[in-house]
Amino acid sequence: MYFITMFHKQWYVPPNYYLPRDFYEKMNMMSSADAEYSMLVSFCKSRNIRVYTRNSSGSIRVCHTCKLLKPDRTHHCSTCEACVVKMDHHCPWVNNCIGFTNYKYFLMVVLYAGILCTYYFATTLEYSIDFFMDIGEHPHLRRVNIVIW
Repeated sequence: MYFITMFHKQWYVPPNYYLPRDFYEKMNMMSSADAEYSMLVSFCKSRNIRVYTRNSSGSIRVCHTCKLLKPDRTHHCSTCEACVVKMDHHCPWVNNCIGFTNYKYFLMVVLYAGILCTYYFATTLEYSIDFFMDIGEHPHLRRVNIVIW
């Protein structure tokens, strides 16, 4: 599961969400937010794109790094340098974004790691207690026990 989480290909934004270069430059030259909003709405209608999530000003969300319309629940990962659909976070332990395609596998890795830690703790608890009790009774064995364990 760990390797599936690590090497699973992310579901990136489909190509019809990318803004053409001339359209993007024209949009950036707009002086008012209303004009920019009307351009984006007409672009969405021309490509039959439905975008429900809006930014704080009520306009359609645009990723200026990738130059695309951001679909719902899409975020830009600065580490991967791409917009990832349903991105949760970029995990340094798997060196990949946790998103739509590998979220299930990531949760399974976390669950299995928790179960393994609980099992290890439960099976070594008796020996750990004995180890620390022996150190209290025999202080001259302290150095040897710590080195061996």
